[in-house]
Amino acid sequence: MKKLINNIYLLELPQFNYPFCNCLWIEDEINCLMDSSPIDEELARLNGKKLDLIVNSHGHIDHNRSNYLFPEAKVLLHESNFPLVESREGYLKAFGFDRLLDESWQNYYLDAPGYQPRPADGTLEDGQIISLGSTVFQVLHLPGHIYGHCGFFFPDDGLVFTADIDLNLFGPWYGNMTSDVDDFINSIERLIQMDPAILVTGHGQKVYTSGIKPRLAAYRDTMYSREEEIIKLLHRGKRTVSEIGAEKPIYRRFLEPDRIFYLYECVMDWKHLQRLERLGRVSCHNGKYHLNEGIRPSNLNLG
Repeated sequence: MKKLINNIYLLELPQFNYPFCNCLWIEDEINCLMDSSPIDEELARLNGKKLDLIVNSHGHIDHNRSNYLFPEAKVLLHESNFPLVESREGYLKAFGFDRLLDESWQNYYLDAPGYQPRPADGTLEDGQIISLGSTVFQVLHLPGHIYGHCGFFFPDDGLVFTADIDLNLFGPWYGNMTSDVDDFINSIERLIQMDPAILVTGHGQKVYTSGIKPRLAAYRDTMYSREEEIIKLLHRGKRTVSEIGAEKPIYRRFLEPDRIFYLYECVMDWKHLQRLERLGRVSCHNGKYHLNEGIRPSNLNLG
């Protein structure tokens, strides 16, 4: 546990390690844990401390894995993510895995990271102000990664916790049914306009105190680069989501289990195709995508 500023502490994840994340611990009149998936060593540092409130950035297990360990704490989460923490079925449905995976793979996907349902006790909304005593923070609805994804802004310190807007070199992840590329772009633009003094992410480098705006812009631009690759594949004659996914324009290579990462790839490619349809660059007929007349990889302006 590392002190960041005043009574805000970072429970650190040394490197990416699913299903864990960086979390914030705030000691005040109301003790608060911001996301609840620290590694065991960091979680043990809370032994003997009273935990009153858990605020979850969203419903993915690598951000709320330990909620069930604190039955006396009040848990707040954006209402759209309630189904993910209420049941195995709700969690699978968010990924489309209720239809895309058979039962054995569904059980693996939930059991391997230790999924435990723990319904939320209340909701988070954009602009909501939460006072812990001397510490006050504001809820920022930052959709894209998943609808309902939230960040948390501490105005007195200029600190923002951005959870899975994590600035890693891979770029944004948007492989859920309610993920949206335009939402993600708009959420990043919102953070750029805020110009925070300190940015803390759920994964990766963890704490940024300089160069925040250009890092956010570069992270955003990864999505435009991916879109260009998808348009090149369409220009080469790839027509379906599965054909495009097999070319790995986003992941480049799949981690294990490759079946899961192939599905992530396909959903993310599909999200780009949806955006390209909205922009009038692409049309879809009977599940096959085509570039509209005049659209070529050389004459694009996707930003």
